[in-house]
Amino acid sequence: MKRNRRLFSAYEMELLARNPYTYRVRARQLLFTAEFKRRFWEQYERGGDVQQIFENMGYDPLVVGYTRMHSVPQNLRKVVETGRAFTDGYSGRGKKSSESGLHKSRLEQKAEEMQHEIAHLRQHVEFLKKITDAGNGGKRSRQ
Repeated sequence: MKRNRRLFSAYEMELLARNPYTYRVRARQLLFTAEFKRRFWEQYERGGDVQQIFENMGYDPLVVGYTRMHSVPQNLRKVVETGRAFTDGYSGRGKKSSESGLHKSRLEQKAEEMQHEIAHLRQHVEFLKKITDAGNGGKRSRQ
């Protein structure tokens, strides 16, 4: 059974929201930016102390709380082990795609869109070549 975390007060939520590494804060939940996750993981992998890392990144460990602080490296480890990128907010399992079983990053999606567009443009160029050749009686003009 999951242990209940203490709720943040309105004042604590305001303090946490001011931190540039806070993506979103709710009474029961503190979500971090992808940049926080990258920096945290880098420092943690070099042997950094969890509480000290939070302090270095502008968080008061007493406000964040022991349980929340120490769940961060566990959650980030799962993300790293599954080969996913750090994202803003919740880094849960992500949406599954039929191809890989993992959600795709925006860059991967953009790359796929661009590859599709290139293939489409190549087809279009070939079509234009054919109709140009047909208009020239099958002879291609050389320039």
